[in-house]
Amino acid sequence: MKASNKGSVINNTQFWALIACTVWPTVIGYGAGAMAREAGRDMWLGGILALSGTVILALLLVFVGRKFPNQTVIEYSSSLLGKIPAKVLGLLLFLYFLLASQQSAAIYIHHVTDYLLPETPFLVITLTHIVVVCYLVWQGPEVIARISVIGLINAALFNLLLLTATVQNINLDRILPILDEGLFPVLKAGMTASSFIGPNVLMIAMLLPLIASNGKPGRSTLAGFMLGGTTFIFYFVSELFVMGPNTTGQMRIACMELVRSISITKYLHRFESGMALLWYWSILVQAGILFYCAVFALQQTFGLKKIYSFMIIMGGATLVVLIYLLAFSHVVFMHYLEGPWKFFSVSLEYGIPLTIFAVTLIRKPQ
Repeated sequence: MKASNKGSVINNTQFWALIACTVWPTVIGYGAGAMAREAGRDMWLGGILALSGTVILALLLVFVGRKFPNQTVIEYSSSLLGKIPAKVLGLLLFLYFLLASQQSAAIYIHHVTDYLLPETPFLVITLTHIVVVCYLVWQGPEVIARISVIGLINAALFNLLLLTATVQNINLDRILPILDEGLFPVLKAGMTASSFIGPNVLMIAMLLPLIASNGKPGRSTLAGFMLGGTTFIFYFVSELFVMGPNTTGQMRIACMELVRSISITKYLHRFESGMALLWYWSILVQAGILFYCAVFALQQTFGLKKIYSFMIIMGGATLVVLIYLLAFSHVVFMHYLEGPWKFFSVSLEYGIPLTIFAVTLIRKPQ
């Protein structure tokens, strides 16, 4: 039995909406608290630094990808690096995307189990969410891209509500003076933010062949990252305005604590359920497309003709196991995100694009 072959082409609008939806959902979840502990009131500068680096890396991948039409990074790396290094790269990308999808799903599950449905068993929420993610992957990338357009609209509503609720709490003293603790903490916070948004850079190298021939991937990539990046940077600033750097740094999931602490006028209080619903579409798209990239990387590594259904089923079961092992304990999950995951993610995020770009410049395809 084979997975559905629907969704082989993504149009220009869907591509940049897909990027925008995948950039911001997780970094505002667990990233904000870690960044506030690292850089204090300069955490938002770390976000800008991370966004700048990821945009450059993404555009490098688009530049290389345009030289190899209709090929993913795994396919053209065989010409640039050789067959064995290409296989190693494929397996690395499979692991990277799988762990990134697990991270996205786990952060959503923690939001639900900690704040919205605290009496529902962790495993029940996990299984339900992973079934939905697997169904999206089975339907194909075009379906996920269509949902990303809905997610983008909801993200705009999310930001509008957040702006309305926080404008009365603006306190510039909570983000000034700039660079009060020096440049190194900002670099450290930027590394943390990059670890969350890094998978979206390499996602581009897997999805470029799926874009319609009349698409403009460079412009779409830039637009998607700038829109998604503006969203999480705005959220960081809002957290500082409302809660300040010290309180934000004490929070495990600072974004939900922010939403719970604000209100719109005297009548609309505790609207975290509505905000979580708007946020849900983007993080569902993120988990879905990253999981698709994982099974797509596995397919290309072993030269299979299609993504078979058993690959999705086995991958989904692996996600459930990883979520339970790494995210059932909040302490274990935090140490994982701020330790092994950060260095693994940033290493691949920067190492793969820069290596591919350098080899493209100095070596002709075989």
